[in-house]
Amino acid sequence: MKRVMAGLFILFTLIRCLIYFIMIGILVCYIALGSIFTITVEQIIIGIVVGLIMTSIGYILLLKSVKWKNSMSFIVGQGLTRGNVLILLLTSIGAGLFEELIMRGFLLSTKNLFYTMNLKLFLIIIVFVNLFWAFDHLFNRSIEFKTNPVITLINSWQHLLIIFLSGILFTYLTLAYNSLTSPVIAHFALDFSFGLLYRKYC
Repeated sequence: MKRVMAGLFILFTLIRCLIYFIMIGILVCYIALGSIFTITVEQIIIGIVVGLIMTSIGYILLLKSVKWKNSMSFIVGQGLTRGNVLILLLTSIGAGLFEELIMRGFLLSTKNLFYTMNLKLFLIIIVFVNLFWAFDHLFNRSIEFKTNPVITLINSWQHLLIIFLSGILFTYLTLAYNSLTSPVIAHFALDFSFGLLYRKYC
């Protein structure tokens, strides 16, 4: 059974690397052809407001839902409490920038290609990319996921659902403004402000 689990983990890791390779390749081509960051005051304000609203929702879930709290703590709790506030700030900046650049940047780069050709295909790509992003968070618990992926999924599905829905919202911001500015700021604001609240809660 351990060999099967290890084999599944290796297969999932290889598929993950292949998907990242394809997404980064398309993104690099898109960046070479144009800009993915247009910065306006409106986009900055929208990003901050959305991030803080998402933080408020997360804090309510933290207080009201033990299952979600356990799921969130299992997947990202260590990242929110590791180091001092400066480490949290740097981690939040890195996650906001890197994750949005790869995930929503890929969607922005494929928008013109697929949206005009086939809207249904583009919607499928949006769902796939955000599911991939949500499940990619399982690698925060790679040891548990490698040894027992079923238990890891059971322990984390509530927070993975929230991550997926957050990704859909970040995708909407990306496509509405044709830019990554708002989702990067919203993601950063969510991670940093929720991290501060989570530290007070713990």
